[in-house]
Amino acid sequence: MVNLVYTSPADHEDSEHPGHSNNEDSVMYWAVETVSISAWFSGDLPTEFDQDDLDDMEGMKSGELATSDQLWRP
Repeated sequence: MVNLVYTSPADHEDSEHPGHSNNEDSVMYWAVETVSISAWFSGDLPTEFDQDDLDDMEGMKSGELATSDQLWRP
């Protein structure tokens, strides 16, 4: 989830749906969690991370992006 245990250098978090991408073509887009079952079968849902998501994951893996072990920060 976008910016939950790290801070992304890319501005791609949906301000109206924290923890989700603002790119509707990303699997991290908020509406992916709220769609009907028919959307799953029609193939209308994104199935890939976008480049910002991939860059964030690579940054966490390499240690370039600091991460927290706490999901919710006080």
